[in-house]
Amino acid sequence: MFEASTQCDPTTSYRELVRRSGGGLSSSTVADILKGKNANPTINIVRAIAKGLGESESVVFAAACGREAPEGWTESRFFELYEAYESLQEERHKKRVAEDIEDLLTIIHAFPKKKTDGHEIATVRRINQRS
Repeated sequence: MFEASTQCDPTTSYRELVRRSGGGLSSSTVADILKGKNANPTINIVRAIAKGLGESESVVFAAACGREAPEGWTESRFFELYEAYESLQEERHKKRVAEDIEDLLTIIHAFPKKKTDGHEIATVRRINQRS
């Protein structure tokens, strides 16, 4: 995970990463990640790594999951939506937005999907589980 993240700036040393994280990381945490002793860091650690690298959290989260953020992700409206959601202060506002996102996903899942290898991907209809 960490090695994928450090590709953003290969000159960043782990001590510099700790310093730039603003107290979110310790040298021992970074050492454990590099040695493979911590293969599943917490969300706060991944966020601190992003801060230390000067990289977007979404790019570092993608790297932590073994994926690459799509080209242009940080310039997309989806990224803007994610950043705006993360900046909300009140949990009740986050809950309301999450409900709206569930509604939007229900609509998106109802539409036919792209074809792959000549076969149409089955349309998945999600049941809204909100109470």
